[in-house]
Amino acid sequence: MIELTRAQIGCYQGKNGLDVTVRSAQGFAQGFSPTWYMVWQYKCGKLTEAQYIKQYQMILVINKCAVPKLKQWAGHHKDRVVFLCYCADGEFCHTHLLIDWLCTHYPKIFSDGRKNLAPGEGKSGGAANETHE
Repeated sequence: MIELTRAQIGCYQGKNGLDVTVRSAQGFAQGFSPTWYMVWQYKCGKLTEAQYIKQYQMILVINKCAVPKLKQWAGHHKDRVVFLCYCADGEFCHTHLLIDWLCTHYPKIFSDGRKNLAPGEGKSGGAANETHE
């Protein structure tokens, strides 16, 4: 079972951190990033949280081919993945949506590790209107 959690970029330095932001994700991790359009529309108040969630879930469905690559990557990182984003702890963030989606669609592979957070790792997001990269 692969444990999933999240943290803010710059606050987590572990080797199992995976950047999933539109700004700086690389390789297969780009498949888990929102679009710049979504980020800016949400930040400007032109995209509601519900609309953001719907659009992001569509991205995950389209890019589900990245899931086997995530599974392989996690195997090299002690079966624990810390999704990294620029959003601070406690903010609404796509990393929470990603963890929820993976645990719902692949429950035999992924588990939600947010309840086992170490200091400096992200907690559940609120509805703050902040950047969601």
